Amino acid sequence: MIQPDVKNIDLHFLIAKERTGSTLLFAILNSHPQILSTSEEPFFLYLNKKFKNVVFDNIKKVDLFFEYFWNIQENNLDLYYTNKKKAKESIIEISSEYISKQGIIDYLSLCKIIYLHFLPQKKKDTVKIIVDKQLKFAYHLNTIKNITPNSKFIFLVRDPKANVYSCCKRKIENTESVVYHSNVWKMYTSKVLNNNIEDSKKLIIHYEDLVNYPLKTLNKIYSFLNVPLIDSFSDYSKHFNEILNESSKQISQKFKNNLKDFHSGLLNPIDKKYLSEWKNNISDKNLNKIDKITFSNAKKLGYDSNESEIKLSIADWLFVFYSYLKKIVLLRIYYITPLSIKILIKKFKKTLIFQIISLTK
Repeated sequence: MIQPDVKNIDLHFLIAKERTGSTLLFAILNSHPQILSTSEEPFFLYLNKKFKNVVFDNIKKVDLFFEYFWNIQENNLDLYYTNKKKAKESIIEISSEYISKQGIIDYLSLCKIIYLHFLPQKKKDTVKIIVDKQLKFAYHLNTIKNITPNSKFIFLVRDPKANVYSCCKRKIENTESVVYHSNVWKMYTSKVLNNNIEDSKKLIIHYEDLVNYPLKTLNKIYSFLNVPLIDSFSDYSKHFNEILNESSKQISQKFKNNLKDFHSGLLNPIDKKYLSEWKNNISDKNLNKIDKITFSNAKKLGYDSNESEIKLSIADWLFVFYSYLKKIVLLRIYYITPLSIKILIKKFKKTLIFQIISLTK
């Protein structure tokens, strides 16, 4: 049952980049009865500009908010969310009750109601904390902090060599460029290391600690979130399998298979060999490029790194520029783009993908 009074539920954020173990931590957190962790739907950021000053005092406004939420989705809702009809009915019902008691719903409370409809298979009556897992919010920390000043931030980091290797192996962002992924790691960790979030409201977690010392690391996380320590590490693969099975009617078998392949490490107990897999799979030249780009931040985060004298080629510098363009410039432009244009972009992408799939049949 989803409780209508959400003011006592805290909203915090898990900030990460690709291939840092964020889905592993997401699955572990969801094994805790007091925590609901949601996944990579940035509506909280994107809807704020249009709705931050709206007084939600009637259901029409709530309905409009929900439609925008659904239309700007990043294709995770089929996997992690109640279907649209059921979600809308439930949100309208809870909002009606909320308005009848409180008079209005503020932006933050309505977002919490939306969050609470993620993972319908999870019991919500004991949830005290929402932890929103996001890969883009690292580049919007000041904005998020201004929207919700009391929120806490968990930053997840991983050894740059292991992270770059994993990103190249999985062709994240459709590229195997070591330089591209190294610079993305550098830009992300620069946001982790240099922000104006109070020390009491941020926690840096190393992926390696989560794998090697799970209970100790979880104790640190749960203490930070002010929830009791439980051994949720041993059940995470079971819970992730439950999510896939529950969503099997809403997602295609192909998507489900791709998801299982992409997050294969979550379907079974964690294998520590992946921590050092990069050692036998990256050339010395590429290791030097990774060190050249990531050295300063790697040392600050406690990772082994050597100062490299290698010179980057013109092609390498183009990948550096491309990573900056994609992660800083385009994300900023997209953030300030009106919602109506965002929706048109998404519809165009969806149509284009559908046409490509049709042509390949």
